[in-house]
Amino acid sequence: MSAAPNPGGFGPDVDIPIDTAPRIAELKLMLEDPATCQHQIPNILAVLTEYEAGRTPEFIYQDGRPICIRDLDFNKPSWVEGGNMLAHR
Repeated sequence: MSAAPNPGGFGPDVDIPIDTAPRIAELKLMLEDPATCQHQIPNILAVLTEYEAGRTPEFIYQDGRPICIRDLDFNKPSWVEGGNMLAHR
């Protein structure tokens, strides 16, 4: 029996191994940098904890916890992993 055709060319949803050491080092530097927004420290620590435990971090963090985008409070700082921070007034 052959597999069904895949017209979109997408493969299966699998983890792709990446070297997380550079990202871990970057996050640690952010923690040491006085210019880092202090409201982001819990989010950075949460992401760092995931990487150091060998897990893939969630996409969005707020108050040091992963959250679903529909629960995002736009009046609080948020962290979108990938090195991006959403603006905070």
